[in-house]
Amino acid sequence: MRRLVLGLFLVWLVVGGVVLWMVVREGSLDWVNPLSLNQKNFRQAQDTYEVIGFLPPWMVEKAIIHSDVMNQLIFLGVEAKANGDLVWDSQSNKLFGSRYMAMKRQMRAAGGKNILGIKLFDDKKIDQLMASDEARQNLELQVKKVVNEQQFDGVNIDFEYRGNFQAVLEEEFVGFISELRGAIGKKISVDVFGNTMIKGDFVGLKNITNAADWVIVMAYDYHQPGSDFAGPVAPLNSYPGTRNIMEVVDRVIRSGLNKKKIIMAYPLYGYEWKTVDNTFGSQALDNGGQMVSYKRAQNLLQDAAFRQTAVVNW
Repeated sequence: MRRLVLGLFLVWLVVGGVVLWMVVREGSLDWVNPLSLNQKNFRQAQDTYEVIGFLPPWMVEKAIIHSDVMNQLIFLGVEAKANGDLVWDSQSNKLFGSRYMAMKRQMRAAGGKNILGIKLFDDKKIDQLMASDEARQNLELQVKKVVNEQQFDGVNIDFEYRGNFQAVLEEEFVGFISELRGAIGKKISVDVFGNTMIKGDFVGLKNITNAADWVIVMAYDYHQPGSDFAGPVAPLNSYPGTRNIMEVVDRVIRSGLNKKKIIMAYPLYGYEWKTVDNTFGSQALDNGGQMVSYKRAQNLLQDAAFRQTAVVNW
């Protein structure tokens, strides 16, 4: 039995990527649906909210950039090595291609900013990089060179520890963010997991928030293709004992963090699995799931035969 799981589709700024919507209003922490705003008050809201889009390199040729309603476009990105070198391959080299250059000009003409994303998803390599003064300085120099030569307005750091989600709150990593910010002289954002915010220690959360200009919470992939059970990608609430986005909001408030620096990232995609039956939260079959685009989700939901057999988890 096939089942479709959709995320929270807010506004299609970068098709196939992720939209980021700052949930900050002066003196409070509110949720705003961009689709509820008309063009005039959308632009007014940008004085208070930061609207950011992640652009994966593999989507450069397909993406539609709505620069009139975005503050920042993050090219994510260029991978870093353990020794601090940047990896230039067929994907990262799209940064120099004519299509992406046109997107940058479009953003700049609309008054938006272009951000260079640096990524590393290997715990061992991140640890090696953090432990070496020489490697960190090498990375800082290489990032600064690209930022200056390609006229980027800032840098996003997406270093994802798979084994220890709190490692980004440790003194060594926080120090690296501060060093990089000082070295390039531009604003820095850093990406963290939802569990980092929910379970991280108060001191570490405050330190990383103080070190960076923005902390971007990856409020998605609560269920993934490899999950044992099908479920929502970005649940606002959930059953007791399971993670959800409102836990992140609650922790931000209770931790006394600077709310103007916290950005919630939502998915512009969903997942679909083959499951043992069509009940909510059904067990997924061993062959796992796959990503489903918004376009595919629309087509599936218009299919009468599919609607009779599928359960959609919102």
